[in-house]
Order: sequence, then structure tokens, then C-alpha cells
Amino acid sequence: MTTTTHIKFGDGLAVTDEGGGTIRVDGQGGPAGATGPAGPTGAAGPAGATGAAGPTGATGATGSQGPKGDKGDTGAPGSPGATGAAGPAGLKGDQGLPGLSGVQIAFNANTVPQAGNAVSVVCPSGKKVVGGGQKSSTGYDGTTITGFPDTDHSWFARGTNPNAGVSWTLTAYVICANVSP
Repeated sequence: MTTTTHIKFGDGLAVTDEGGGTIRVDGQGGPAGATGPAGPTGAAGPAGATGAAGPTGATGATGSQGPKGDKGDTGAPGSPGATGAAGPAGLKGDQGLPGLSGVQIAFNANTVPQAGNAVSVVCPSGKKVVGGGQKSSTGYDGTTITGFPDTDHSWFARGTNPNAGVSWTLTAYVICANVSP
């Protein structure tokens, strides 16, 4: 069985034993006591939600120029440029050596009824030999002929025909021209 004991004190203070080791005190409180020592720090609470972004700040001042960088690699060759304008005409060259002038062909023929034959042809006055030749009227029947310049202004030809007693003609040609010394 539980017994309740109730004791009343002056100024409205009462103590009640409710049994089972529980005591209740009722009444007006007295003056506040001194502050007790601080208790230990409690555990950290959970992180709060991220707040909204703030407004963009003003642009900062331009920084100073950095140090000079390393030299870069050589670039690829560029494409060829446009063809330039023609240059001015060059100076007139020196007078060249005179060439041949007054080229002329002369000939002489000799007809004889003999096995051997010779003929010479001379350039006109003042001209020199620049070439020559010879031919036989018999064609190629064993006739042999030779020719050469025998002076600087004449051509000589000689021929032999194995057909003795047959008349034939040997003709010598000379190419002559005015040649500067």
C-alpha cells in the first residue's frame, strides 16, 4: 500500500511524499541562485542546406603583364607570292662580231673523154670559201671524186672513172661569202 504524506510550510511551500521514493515540492520559488558552471560542448549538429548564390561582384583591376614566354616552333612555309612586275629594259649590249654577208655559190665543170678529170672554181673577188662540193655526171659507176679548198678563195675537185674512153663531166661547187677579219 502506498501512503501519501503531505507537509505544508509557511509562505505556500509544501512537500508531498507520494511513496515509491518520489517527493514533490510545491510552492513559490525563492530568489534565483548563482549561475552554475558551463556544461560541456554538445556534439555538432547536421550541416544546413546551401544558401542561394549572391550577386556577381565588380570586375577586378587588370593585372600586370607576365614575363616573356619561350620562343615558339618555326611555322610552316607560306604560299608563294604573286609574280612581280617586269623590270626595266636592260642596257644595249655590245656590238657583236659581223657574220657572213654576200653569200654566193659558184661552180665550174670540165668534160673530157678520159679516165681522170680535175676542175677548180674560184670565189668572186674579195670573198672567201666557207664551203664547197663536187659531183660526177656518170653517177655511181665506180667513179671516185674528192674535193677540198686549195686556197682561202678557191675549191679544187679531182675524179677518176674506170670506164676509159667514156666522156664524163666533173663539176666543182664553192660557197663564198664576205668574211670579216
